[in-house]
Amino acid sequence: MSSAAQGGKQRVLITQSTLVHIGGSEVQAFELAQYLQSQGYQVVIYAWVAADPMLKIVEDAGIQVLTSASASCNELHLTDFDLVWVQHEVLPRVLIDELAQGPVERPHFIFSHMSPYREVHLEQPYMYGLEDGLADMIVFNAQGTLDAQQAFFERRDKLALYPNPAPTAYSTTPHRMRDKLEAVLIVSNHAPEELLQAAELLRGQGLRVDVLKDVVGQQSQPTSPELLDKYDCVVSIGKTVQYCLVQGVPVFLYDRFGGPGYLNEDNFERTAYFNFSGRSKGQAPSLVEVMQEHAATEVEPSVLAQQIVEGYQAACAFQSQHRERFIAEYDIDTVWKQLMQELKKHRPEAFAMSDTYHSYLLRHTQMVADYNQSTQFAADPILCFYQQAVRVFLGNSQQMTAVNLTPHAYPLGAETHLSFQCEGQKVTRVDFGEQPCLIAGLEVKHQGAGRLEISTNADVDYEGVYFFLQMDPQVYITSPVGVGQMSVRAQVFPLSHIPPAVASKLAQEIRHRQIVQARQLDRWHCLMNNPFVRCILRVRKMLQHVIPKR
Repeated sequence: MSSAAQGGKQRVLITQSTLVHIGGSEVQAFELAQYLQSQGYQVVIYAWVAADPMLKIVEDAGIQVLTSASASCNELHLTDFDLVWVQHEVLPRVLIDELAQGPVERPHFIFSHMSPYREVHLEQPYMYGLEDGLADMIVFNAQGTLDAQQAFFERRDKLALYPNPAPTAYSTTPHRMRDKLEAVLIVSNHAPEELLQAAELLRGQGLRVDVLKDVVGQQSQPTSPELLDKYDCVVSIGKTVQYCLVQGVPVFLYDRFGGPGYLNEDNFERTAYFNFSGRSKGQAPSLVEVMQEHAATEVEPSVLAQQIVEGYQAACAFQSQHRERFIAEYDIDTVWKQLMQELKKHRPEAFAMSDTYHSYLLRHTQMVADYNQSTQFAADPILCFYQQAVRVFLGNSQQMTAVNLTPHAYPLGAETHLSFQCEGQKVTRVDFGEQPCLIAGLEVKHQGAGRLEISTNADVDYEGVYFFLQMDPQVYITSPVGVGQMSVRAQVFPLSHIPPAVASKLAQEIRHRQIVQARQLDRWHCLMNNPFVRCILRVRKMLQHVIPKR
């Protein structure tokens, strides 16, 4: 046991490539962290990139999140933890350096893999020799994933299953089955067209059919036991199936890879082998090949609708008969305790690392992390925008250089807040990242005498809303005398993704301004067309010709 455990609570580090979207590996990391926290563990999650909505979900649960950009990440040590749970072979650089220093007391390492697909490179063991040398256990979400990857490992005795279990809240909230099918929930990030058409047919028969993202919103929490209990049947694949199994909700398997329909005695073992993905054959498949196979064998919408209705009673009976078995196999409390019993058989072994292999791990880790981040940023420009930092410069004039840059960087967010000491300087420059943006609601508070003056390099300043159309947006805050503590608040948005509420408010202000200007122009025209005013103007013009200029 490490020194961390000797001091009290056991500590666990969970690593994951990105913590941004509500995806399979993100949810597994979060639910494991949440479970361990409920069992008295201290948990830290490390990721290369973290942002909302997943970051907010994790932090709202009271779980600490570190990224490669976090200053405190460099303070991590192997002896801080009793267990390191590794997803996507992600290891903080500082831990790789410690491992390279030679024999050290180290925690248990468990590596997790969640996909057999060749194209999902992060789910493959892409670091040569890492898991064979460092892992005490290597776990897979299904037997099909294990069979697809086992040839990559020399130590087969380390391989085991961790079947993406469901939080205990699902097993302790039993579903109330109803005699008649009335409400259906579709849980899918990529529902095929034939399934959506089947949903319309079911609605035409008087059934209520909802799609999860329409019920809870794109940026909301993952599903919950309370939500699933409102429906008689759930159409989904993957992790949602485990939720339904332990809660006792009839589940119909169908999505972009097809599926067998309702689970029954004939198809359960085969679908479990493939992690309830909808697939039914193959060992190390290609995503492209599987999708092509489905395109050639997709089920007609009318047939899907008929299967959902006519198979409901049998699905209810199957769920009721096997629910206790499903809880034993897929409830996280049961699965985790079994895994820990197995882990006790594996003592952490010395991990010899040459200078060459140490260099290889560092370079390969950085290369994969950089590629992963650039891919994330290319696919999500908003995520890319908010990965920027806010920097503060202090001086006595607006002519500033790197010498005036303060050492601390602040995170850029839609609601940005920073507080700092001005050290008696008269001019503060705040750089809100480097990309073009819109800044609204700028608010500056300070400790000191005198009135502050605010200026910017914005291309457009309209009623306190600043449009920065060029790179390097800057806000200058000037005081007649140096001030002490200063705080700055602002709403900051990329120009390509201004929130509808902000855009609507701005549009209303612009329309109001245009109406006021139009009214002023109308009054001017009325005044100029007034006979009396026109007469006075003619007299004035005549007098200008008669009276000589001095």
